[in-house]
This record gives sequence, C-alpha cells and structure tokens, in this order.
Amino acid sequence: MHLSAVFNALLVSVLAAVLWKH
Repeated sequence: MHLSAVFNALLVSVLAAVLWKH
C-alpha cells in the first residue's frame, strides 16, 4: 500500500467529518 493512498484516504475522511459537522 502506497503512503500517498493512505494519506489521501485520511484526508478524505477528515474532509467528510468537517462537512458533516457543519
């Protein structure tokens, strides 16, 4: 598994959490 893929997935997860909070 590439590090970029893991970082991208984490970024999307954080973005989704922020969108859900607002």
